[in-house]
Amino acid sequence: MGLSGQRPKAKGQLTLLNQLVAIRKYQMDCPCWIVMMIVALLPSVLDDKPAGTFDWQGATVLGPGVRYARVSWGTNQIDVVRIDAQTNGLRFYTTERCPGYVAGLYETQTRKTTEFVADSQNTGHKVLVAINANEFTPVEVGRVNLQGYAAWEGTSISADGGPAFMVGKDGAPRIARLAAGADPSPMQVAVSGQQDVLKKGILAKGIKPNRRTGIGISQDGRYTYFITLSHAGIAEVAEWLRHFEAFDGILMDGGRSTGMARWDGISSLAVSGSLQRAVGNSIGVYYNTHPAELAHDPVTLDSTCAQGQDAAGQRFEVWNAGGSTLSYSITADAGWLSIHPASGNSIEERDTVQVVYHTAALDAGTYHATITLTAPEAARSPQMLPVTLSVSR
Repeated sequence: MGLSGQRPKAKGQLTLLNQLVAIRKYQMDCPCWIVMMIVALLPSVLDDKPAGTFDWQGATVLGPGVRYARVSWGTNQIDVVRIDAQTNGLRFYTTERCPGYVAGLYETQTRKTTEFVADSQNTGHKVLVAINANEFTPVEVGRVNLQGYAAWEGTSISADGGPAFMVGKDGAPRIARLAAGADPSPMQVAVSGQQDVLKKGILAKGIKPNRRTGIGISQDGRYTYFITLSHAGIAEVAEWLRHFEAFDGILMDGGRSTGMARWDGISSLAVSGSLQRAVGNSIGVYYNTHPAELAHDPVTLDSTCAQGQDAAGQRFEVWNAGGSTLSYSITADAGWLSIHPASGNSIEERDTVQVVYHTAALDAGTYHATITLTAPEAARSPQMLPVTLSVSR
């Protein structure tokens, strides 16, 4: 789709320096009014940056929470996908460890991004759309070593540091520089780029036109953007990410590695990068269609204290044992205990819940209470956690 009200860069457009040289030459044998007209037109001729922000309402819907758009800008083709992190069941997937994995040597098996999408259809992670991710060595078909950081579902794939796009197990995306050996346990997914190109809305500088891949996130963290450009400098990647409403962004592997692919229900289609090569890893999104399932541990709590004292606090864990996203609330039917926090969300991570006892005013004896966990849209809900308290003289 095109951008209304914006002027594409003319094919073969002269650089500013060349135009000024040309003007100087024409000053020698052209009337002054011609020179003045050329100078007046320079700002509009050189205005090759996208203006304003993109209107996503008219973009193509690939699936719930996922929209796609293509923009032709002079000789450049820009393909972009916007992913809504608030979409229920939407998750990220990346290339997993290869057979015979050796950290720093044999980490992944190369595949084209189209193959990554196609192969995923035979797994529980049926990818809808994906792009290429990390740089890798050697640049050949086979087992390779990823450059930078990569992880999936709490498992490290490449432990090198660098600027990275990551999604926590709570589903929240962010861009940050990860240290080498960073703990992968809280991560749903992480992949690394070459450098930051957009940082808090500020553009990076750089030229080196080439095929480019980038990832961005919106200021509020709700949207993730996958973008590929057929011929762009580093600064242009930043410009376009910001145009599509990203606030932070990183540059991924580019050149012949650049590629975007999507599943059309029958086959994997190359959206961009028709000449894409096999790459070290790709990153895409899929829908976890299994319903959420409420789980907790332990199944009972027992506590003791002396009369006139508060019993020591305890804790239990709540998590999602199914798919999608679990939203739960917790209540207690006794005034001598309280729960913190009393609600939460879980994709699959275990949330720790504190039980605080207020027992100093109780007489000696045995007391019983019930903690109730409720997740209206989840399987195995509600659940009861019995509590027994013994107060001694």
